[in-house]
Amino acid sequence: MKLPTGPVSNLTLLAGRRAGKDRFLSAVAVHRAAPSEDWSKHLSSGEQGTVILVGSDRKQAKILRRYCRALVATPMIKAEVVRYTDEILEFKNGAALEVCTNDAGTIRGRSVLALIGTETSFWNVDPDADSSDEEVVSAAEAGAAMTHGGALVILSSSVHRKKGLMYKRWKELHGNDEAEDICWLAPSRVMNPALPEKVVEKAKQKDPQRANAEFESIWREDISDFVPRDVVDAATDRGVKERPPMPGIEYFGFADPAGSTRYNLDLSRRRADAVKGYLVSQGLTDQLVKTVGYGKTRLVVPGAARDQAGAEFEPRKLATAWRRPSASECT
Repeated sequence: MKLPTGPVSNLTLLAGRRAGKDRFLSAVAVHRAAPSEDWSKHLSSGEQGTVILVGSDRKQAKILRRYCRALVATPMIKAEVVRYTDEILEFKNGAALEVCTNDAGTIRGRSVLALIGTETSFWNVDPDADSSDEEVVSAAEAGAAMTHGGALVILSSSVHRKKGLMYKRWKELHGNDEAEDICWLAPSRVMNPALPEKVVEKAKQKDPQRANAEFESIWREDISDFVPRDVVDAATDRGVKERPPMPGIEYFGFADPAGSTRYNLDLSRRRADAVKGYLVSQGLTDQLVKTVGYGKTRLVVPGAARDQAGAEFEPRKLATAWRRPSASECT
């Protein structure tokens, strides 16, 4: 591993439970806001620079506030405080430290000195959500565009499911010596040797998948999507824009069990036809593609109940499969 030779402005920190992340991040937030810089020299008249410390929920934010209060109570930093409320600390140097939850709306419009996020793997990973993990970070990065020396972005969490911004950053950055940004991954006891080993072992006996994620920093497989992202990535040819037509392609449209049999049969047919329509619009001959809709009479996973993989009922999902043509069909 190639270590950075200069200051790191963008850090993805993946460490297990009880690794001391919240205490460390609270200290970084206070230092960034108060003693690190006289921000008033770099801010416009009336402008306030904000260090935003983000918890995954209100309970997490409350924990972060307690750590920050304890640090601000030290004489050196206490002397720099001009206003102190439950949610914000304002300092003489023109900076403020605000502890909040992961809501993109509360971050927009700020002059951001730093975004420090905790338990980011557990933020909303729905790309269509107003306050998804990516939307929250994007809102902060836009607010940091004019920050003197560049803003500091630290996203920290224990690992969780293979989805969302943290998993994406881990895939892009971990072990990548060419990247300027850093991704650190470590088990709990590497970061905190005082954590008793018997605590970790007991957790593994009770729930191995959960314990490996929470203490060993191993991404969970048991709560991944129906088709895990890494499986999809392995089956994807990057950069392929077009393939020659393949005669005899047969598409099957599936629907989940929710709703009536007649409705789902029609729904699965329409979905399969939509795939065919797109292929034809891209130049594939209409006669080469056959569509079949099975509705709820044939599940992706035979026998799956409404709440099991392969039979999701919210949101509705479509699965398509294609049949390879025989040798005679290709002639």
